[in-house]
Amino acid sequence: MIGCERAMESGTLCEPWSAHKAYRLGMIMDIVPALKVDGKFVANPLVETERYLDEYGRIVHGSPKPARRWSKARRFWRAAPSI
Repeated sequence: MIGCERAMESGTLCEPWSAHKAYRLGMIMDIVPALKVDGKFVANPLVETERYLDEYGRIVHGSPKPARRWSKARRFWRAAPSI
């Protein structure tokens, strides 16, 4: 379903894929947000959803945010009421 190259990458690196990457690769049909803030569903703050490409043209949409941005994202996540 995803091709031998992606399967090898997944098995070798042992890095989980975000829902966004699985959606982009055609593994799932839709993405449903699970975090609700002020009555509105929002994207996962630990995943890059604000841009599609990095400065070198690589796809970064759906990738985990860099560690230097985790503290802000985690504060946002903790402040949101659970649903």
